[in-house]
Amino acid sequence: MEEHQLRGPQGDGAESHWLMPATWDRENVTAARHRRLIVALDAEADQLWFYARGPGERRLTIRGEEQSLVPLASHGEEGTDDHITVSTFQVPSTWAQGRSYPLIWGLYDGAEKLRTLFLRINKIGAATYAMSGRNVVLSSGALSELVDQRTVPRQKEEQPQQAEPSGAAGVAAPIPLGNVVGGVAAGDAGAGVASDATEEYINQAVAAARRFVRRKSVADPVRVVMRSRSLLAQPPSQMPLPISPRSGLKPPDLRDGWLVGDWLLGWAWDREDRERTLHVAVMCGGKPLIMVPAEAVDRSLNDVPGRGLHAFQIPVMLEYFEADRLHLEIVEGHVPVHQARLYVDRAGKPMLRRARPAPEPVQARDIRRGRKWRWWRR
Repeated sequence: MEEHQLRGPQGDGAESHWLMPATWDRENVTAARHRRLIVALDAEADQLWFYARGPGERRLTIRGEEQSLVPLASHGEEGTDDHITVSTFQVPSTWAQGRSYPLIWGLYDGAEKLRTLFLRINKIGAATYAMSGRNVVLSSGALSELVDQRTVPRQKEEQPQQAEPSGAAGVAAPIPLGNVVGGVAAGDAGAGVASDATEEYINQAVAAARRFVRRKSVADPVRVVMRSRSLLAQPPSQMPLPISPRSGLKPPDLRDGWLVGDWLLGWAWDREDRERTLHVAVMCGGKPLIMVPAEAVDRSLNDVPGRGLHAFQIPVMLEYFEADRLHLEIVEGHVPVHQARLYVDRAGKPMLRRARPAPEPVQARDIRRGRKWRWWRR
């Protein structure tokens, strides 16, 4: 393949450079929707994602040797056509330059090949790779969207006719998605819509919202969780401790706490090494529940130059509420995130709230140049 026929992912901020055919549309899942085997690439993490649907043993071989994979997600009953799995493989930095690495991803029944997909990766530089194959290698975000579409129930093409309210004619109109709030459809009893149809509308709204979020380049909870599973399975390698770690958790936007579905937003960075990306974890005791890189962009933090490039976005999930207390910490060095000790308030609807810090002695307060030093200037 000629050099002008290759291109790399744009604007991904990856240290490595991945070249692939210019004809590949890595965000288009239309053609891939009916495939049983798909490969995706997370260029930022130098990580390959392997999707398989249907019965059979999942195997990846590279240069004839079977490789171990890190499972990310599994849906459906094993052995059925609806069984979907997503696994990841970290591209080794030890791969030799100038060497070709043929990959075979497949479904097997013992020694019998049920389906296989071939991909070739050539390492042409210290951090430069070229990919080729018959099928498009999707982006990891596009593969997450495809899994959403497969696992979220689709709306039935033909809705059953509903009982007509007295004085009405014809079939009751579907409830607009805008009327579905907080998991309850407004006026569904009056409209005569069955509960299963209402649930489908809700699922459709959730899927549409996720796609809208991706188009707006805001964090997608499914992708965040899948990335976290990968980080927890293969934690960041031992790195030098941050020289001058700074961090903070923003106050909640809509209320005085966080509910399931909200986001924990904040920042974590090393002011003496601004090119470095730190990781933030939600901790329950000594156990990390989720881990994310602090690499999002938040322009509201740019009052401190450079800080806005080190934001983190963590979805609030139901499992957080199984504990009484949580805290956020920078994984590198186990440094607590400032103002990020949380507790579960069960007085009403369970809500995460920020724990009040113990008052400091007057002489220990940080007073600089005769004025109060505010913590959010960190």
